[in-house]
Amino acid sequence: MLLARPAFAQDRSVALIDADEELAHAVLLALSPWGVTARLTHEPSPGVDLPMAAHRAAALCQQLTVSVLVWVSPSEQGSLLWIYDAETHEVITRELPERPPFSSPAAASVALSLKALLRTTRVAPPIERLVAPPGVPLPATDRLTLEASANARFFAPRSTLIYGRIGGLWWFRPGPTRLGAGLFFGSSASVALETANFSGNYRELSLSAALTAQLLGNRLLRSSFFGGFTAHFSELFGVSNAVGQAAESNRVVPSLDAGSDFALMLGGGLHLGLGVKASYLPRPQRYLVQGETVLSLWPIAAEFGVNFGIDLL
Repeated sequence: MLLARPAFAQDRSVALIDADEELAHAVLLALSPWGVTARLTHEPSPGVDLPMAAHRAAALCQQLTVSVLVWVSPSEQGSLLWIYDAETHEVITRELPERPPFSSPAAASVALSLKALLRTTRVAPPIERLVAPPGVPLPATDRLTLEASANARFFAPRSTLIYGRIGGLWWFRPGPTRLGAGLFFGSSASVALETANFSGNYRELSLSAALTAQLLGNRLLRSSFFGGFTAHFSELFGVSNAVGQAAESNRVVPSLDAGSDFALMLGGGLHLGLGVKASYLPRPQRYLVQGETVLSLWPIAAEFGVNFGIDLL
């Protein structure tokens, strides 16, 4: 019964949080004509305090790979039926006159109420769907994403900079499409430089700020575009072979950045992705030692990276 139509399991699936046996059985019977995947899970309840209950429900939907999360909480008059829709990020509640554990007739009544409410979600077959009633939207609170990445930057002839980056994104509103601001710190490994008259190394520290627009976000995939600027704290150091003296140059190189990334959601707010970025230098950058150019940066640098992150609610 649960696997009657597995092709729809990804988009038409329901998880019941710690439901009693009678309710779980009644819900399975009620939803079976729709070919819906419904399963009982014993994950901790999202709770009853908004907005945290909605945030926890969103995280559980990603973790369990379901479209809708259902749970029941006791109330003064009986209990409350909670439904979280991962597509619309809304919470719908319905008052129930009884408390769990439910009797067979009460469980059947709750299952029918649940089925009626699910007709406003993607879980219902298209022919059964209704316009959604007013629900409780996922509150427009900010959300923090922390990320770490490993990157390769092609910035000069015969030179590739390998560096790590850590930072965070502060999202201004939840949802599959949203806008956020990010701040990242990077540190590179040294790049060896050899010319006829110079032997040395080049390395960088960087501080980046960017605005990010997430254009796609669901429980499986995430994609975004970003633009901003970076301050590259560069250091070139080595020995001038011509005069046998140490040579060093330190400077701050600004760049304008734009790029995109694509991530696979791993569940529990974790994601793994790939990113690409282009950096433009407003002014030419050359490093001279004894009047000889030992390093000349390209006006446009290309960068590729692998990033790992976690969403903090």
